[in-house]
Amino acid sequence: MKRITALLLVLILALILCGCGHEHVWRQATATEPKTCTICGTTEGEALGYAWGEVSYEWAEDNSSITATRVSGTDPSIVETETATVTAEVTKEPTFEEPGETTYTVSFENPDFPSQTRTVADIPPRSYEWGEISFVWNEDGSLTATRVSGADPSVSETETATVTA
Repeated sequence: MKRITALLLVLILALILCGCGHEHVWRQATATEPKTCTICGTTEGEALGYAWGEVSYEWAEDNSSITATRVSGTDPSIVETETATVTAEVTKEPTFEEPGETTYTVSFENPDFPSQTRTVADIPPRSYEWGEISFVWNEDGSLTATRVSGADPSVSETETATVTA
């Protein structure tokens, strides 16, 4: 009986030391799973993780939305994207000489995609919307032409010309 018990102990110890009794055929570790034997399911090591690359951003041409994208460094077939709607606020009113500016802001649901802000000079300068030209003959025989901005009556242009016969 002692011999049988000893023999069983030796066999159990041999199985423990030798593993499952076959040569492992390994499937490489992935972002989510460790190196795994395709025959018995034994694992070795740990999952690789995602090792995310830089986040890239692509704004819509009209700045109405933006798409954030990042790719796993351990498995390029794993890609995360999120498209978010942008809020717009006029941050600089246009003048007659300069365009106005809009600041576009977006926040993403994914906390790994930081908020983005962009300011664009996309509001055309104001138009003077000139009214009718008025003409006045002066006592010296010259002619004065004046026009007034319909958009801002405090803006006008005047030109005086000498008239010869």
